[in-house]
Amino acid sequence: SAEAAVYKEAQVNPSGLLLRSSISYSAADRMASSKAAFKQWSSLLVKNMNESIRKHIEVGLLYGQTPLAQVSGSPTTSSNAATCTIAAADWAEGLWAGMEGARVDVWATDGTTNRTNDSTTAAYISAVDFDNRTVTIECANSTDAGNIANTDYIYFDSDFASGGSYNNFAGLKKIATNSGSLFNISAATYGLWKGVEYAVGSANLTLGKILKATAKAANRGLESNMCICVNPDTFATLGNDEAALRRHSGKVGKTENGVEALQFHFGGVSIDMIQHRYVKGGDAFGFPKDKMMRIGATDVTFRLPGAEPDRVFLH
Repeated sequence: SAEAAVYKEAQVNPSGLLLRSSISYSAADRMASSKAAFKQWSSLLVKNMNESIRKHIEVGLLYGQTPLAQVSGSPTTSSNAATCTIAAADWAEGLWAGMEGARVDVWATDGTTNRTNDSTTAAYISAVDFDNRTVTIECANSTDAGNIANTDYIYFDSDFASGGSYNNFAGLKKIATNSGSLFNISAATYGLWKGVEYAVGSANLTLGKILKATAKAANRGLESNMCICVNPDTFATLGNDEAALRRHSGKVGKTENGVEALQFHFGGVSIDMIQHRYVKGGDAFGFPKDKMMRIGATDVTFRLPGAEPDRVFLH
């Protein structure tokens, strides 16, 4: 008998992101009367805002609706601050670079207990130690700092809400590990809606393991070219293969070594492997290039909705 094809409508809720900075009236007055002052202000503050919001979005594209990190071991507390160690598999230096001052929330694994729940003062990152993989979280009071414990989750401020709801969009990790309903479609009902996961254990990622993971995806119908994003340290380990590192220029007496990306082929699928400084040490994300869409009403802009293009200030 004929069986009709089944179609489910994917529904994606929008996630607005707003970044605001302030400037004093005296500084604004100097800007209005001095081209040099305006240039200095615009090249610093505007550039900083643009880079900050784009980093927030890029981190969200990878880890939206999942924690920035999980606390590993008991934090060290001093006054209002808690210094938290992050496990190597959960650590990405690029993600934490420049994060001093970023506002964060710390939640217990039960999803209902906010450790930094002071209603008037948000917790923020006061220091990052890249060599020891620690982040120091400055809290509103010593009680909040002392409440932060092993296995707690660190999020951007207000990204996570009690009970498991989120105010940001789903990133690649959320999509890849989803086993329930996402975008109005159930992975428990439709197996192909579930991401493919492959565990490599407590060992380095190798090209052989990548091929095994790709084979697992191919068995479920992968036919598109893929891009795989890995942590720079992972990429360096993969690049230790002399065949991958060696590149001859073809000119007599000249040889160039190095690699910007690794590309290989598997079962008719081309796979590009690139390094991404926000990807954590224990993660690698592979996705088909022609199946991914970044959607939204607008890209990053200084234009206020409904306002004229040059109106970027609010009193």
